[in-house]
Amino acid sequence: MIENKKNAKRTPWNKGLKTGPMSPEQRLRHSLARIGKGTGPRPQQWVTGTDPLRHRQYRAWHLLRVRCRFRNELWELTFPEFESLWTPETWAQRGLQADQLVVSRRDPGLPWRLDNLHVITCSSNQADHHAHKRRLDLPREYRFLGDETTLGYIPQYRIDEALERQRLAIQKRNNRRKK
Repeated sequence: MIENKKNAKRTPWNKGLKTGPMSPEQRLRHSLARIGKGTGPRPQQWVTGTDPLRHRQYRAWHLLRVRCRFRNELWELTFPEFESLWTPETWAQRGLQADQLVVSRRDPGLPWRLDNLHVITCSSNQADHHAHKRRLDLPREYRFLGDETTLGYIPQYRIDEALERQRLAIQKRNNRRKK
């Protein structure tokens, strides 16, 4: 019996699984053996067909739809409608940098549907988002409002507490300036 388990030699969990470095011949043989084994893209199985541009657009539409469902926003946009928003030139400019293009809702209170969407720069989308928050007249910490069934719902008493804290902070700051 081993009295001191700390100092006892243990076999490593991966003993027997270790392999040495592969020679170039072994690497080539391994690589050739993996060809056609289900790795990599499969355009023949894509919903949109074999066109890579259409596949990227479908993926973007699908991810946008999933995010909207997570935020419990209404979604009425089909893929052909989403595809009609983007020309090949505007799609090439799509991204998250300030001067790149994104799709956005004109009115955040309405659902995601073709007549409520437009393609704008990321910076102007950000400005619209902040202007909408200012119109709600809430403190910055509250970014999302909804009803009781909505994910991220903020009860009215929490909003009232935050507004009261904000009012007291402004009053305190004004009192300091008077002194």
